[in-house]
Amino acid sequence: MSSDMAGERLQKEAESLGNVKFTSAAVLIFFAVVATGLPQPRVIGSLPFYNLLSHRLNCNEQQVSFFFFVVTIPWLLMKPVFGLISDSFPIFKTRRRHYLMVSAGLSALTWLGFFWVPHRYGPLMAACFVANVFMAFGSSVASAVLV
Repeated sequence: MSSDMAGERLQKEAESLGNVKFTSAAVLIFFAVVATGLPQPRVIGSLPFYNLLSHRLNCNEQQVSFFFFVVTIPWLLMKPVFGLISDSFPIFKTRRRHYLMVSAGLSALTWLGFFWVPHRYGPLMAACFVANVFMAFGSSVASAVLV
């Protein structure tokens, strides 16, 4: 019985994908991967934080390493959980679209929130961790769309 339901669900998803043009899906995947990939803590996103931590806050190497370890946790440990959540619990009868929109919106808001975050080690780490949670969630959903 459950295999019949799974087959029907896959058939419905395949039919819904038939209505989507390839170019619009490719553009969505490209922008989602670029938007969630470049600002990662080990790509371009590390540059302003490394500069702020080492030059303005005068943090030593251990503090900078610990900062980047903590803000990388969503990418290393939580991303598989995000994939399971988006696959298991549809929002408004979709498994990808609303998760991608919500994670992108919240990620953008957290990046804008850095204007108001005090330039101190703790608040900066907390804000960067939250931003990376939303970016990792969006990356997980974008990867699922790609598959």
